[in-house]
Amino acid sequence: RQLCLKEYLSIRWTVTVLVVCFFFFPSIARVGVGVFACQPVCQASYWVLDMARSCPRHEPFSDHGVWVFVVGVPAVLFTVVAPLLVVSVLWTAAHRQLLQEHWFIQKFGFMYSDHEVYFGEQDALLIAQNVSRLRAFASCCRHHATLVWDAVIHGQTVALMCISVYGMMVHEYYQVLILTIIFGFYLILVVWVRPFRVHANQQLQAASTAVLFGTSVCMLTFVDPAGLDSKQQDSFN
Repeated sequence: RQLCLKEYLSIRWTVTVLVVCFFFFPSIARVGVGVFACQPVCQASYWVLDMARSCPRHEPFSDHGVWVFVVGVPAVLFTVVAPLLVVSVLWTAAHRQLLQEHWFIQKFGFMYSDHEVYFGEQDALLIAQNVSRLRAFASCCRHHATLVWDAVIHGQTVALMCISVYGMMVHEYYQVLILTIIFGFYLILVVWVRPFRVHANQQLQAASTAVLFGTSVCMLTFVDPAGLDSKQQDSFN
């Protein structure tokens, strides 16, 4: 069926907005978490994003306070709402049997076309095949987890942005330790959920995450935790 101009523009507009939001999400997340961060220097605190600006306490109308309300709060809201909105759209579409509809694929297909998504018939198929309850439950959880995989990726991005912004306030050992935990948790999810439909993509994602995890583990051996002082430990706590 030939699309009219209104339908074509609706599809192009939706895809363009989603791609732009996905592309700028890391930058917006970094601004959102960085606008609240202040680095203590001697007896004063300075803004992490601009060390030339101080962070005066109990002054909401200072330069830093204005940036917090004008830029920080909207950026944080976008960082939280955007992944939840994607999950809600895909989750609702999956249970309404819309993921295989032509118009839905044209608008939102790029968000789940590479994933092993849940179409709603898997539960009935497993029951009909007399599969054990434990295996059926595990398969159901895995298929549902692929619907929220974009949110997992966004969560990992936010965690890495928090480390890049707030990591300078703690010792290098704790920075590497937190990175190791994040990469290890993400590697477990990749191996267990297997979100990608193509086996080669799944292997590539698991291998690249394993390399990052192994690199962070090796870095722990080169950072001496004995050099930590009490102030750095208190800052980490």
